[in-house]
Amino acid sequence: MATSRSAANSLLIVSAWDPELEHLRTLLKAAPAVARRTSLQAVGIGLVQAGIGAASVLAERTNPPRALVFLGTAGVYPGADKRLVPGTLAVARAVSLLSSAVARKKAYFPGPMATTFATTPTLRGSLERSSGAHAADVACPLAITSSMAAARQAARRSGCVLENLELFSVGRACAGACIPFGAIVGIANKVGPHAHKQWKATADQVMARAADAAFAWLARGRF
Repeated sequence: MATSRSAANSLLIVSAWDPELEHLRTLLKAAPAVARRTSLQAVGIGLVQAGIGAASVLAERTNPPRALVFLGTAGVYPGADKRLVPGTLAVARAVSLLSSAVARKKAYFPGPMATTFATTPTLRGSLERSSGAHAADVACPLAITSSMAAARQAARRSGCVLENLELFSVGRACAGACIPFGAIVGIANKVGPHAHKQWKATADQVMARAADAAFAWLARGRF
């Protein structure tokens, strides 16, 4: 569903893939007034495809959205704030590109290259107040970190506490289009060797919670 796809002043909610939008889609069907000013779109899985998808969605719209909010899941790094555990929500604050080679000091990013940004402060504050979720910094690698040693290194080198594959590229697409950007993520797993098993067990539940939070924010209509 891409409700009000090109409607003026609509809010655009995106996820990596369509199943992550199913619960929010159901909620919007029961709230036509909110649905009329909301668009939903899957943009693609992973750093590259999500960036291409988000840029394409924004370019195709007749009217730019008032803001874009990403909904997805995230893993939590070792040593993170104890309030950020699987099953809880977080609102993205700073988002950083992560390279395991850079973390190992085997490579470097060119100086002019954008490698970190902050989500839009007013939108972030609005999402925090509505959801009651804590703000957290998110690292975005090309691939999912699957060892404890790499997870600790990623946390230490990035300064982030969460990991998600798509946030960085979607945020950069928004920056290129001058669109306010924010994100609500459901923490589905601890980053490490058991992450995928944990994600499979909890992803649907935390995505439903993230969708509930997004719907509550949309229904308030204060951004």
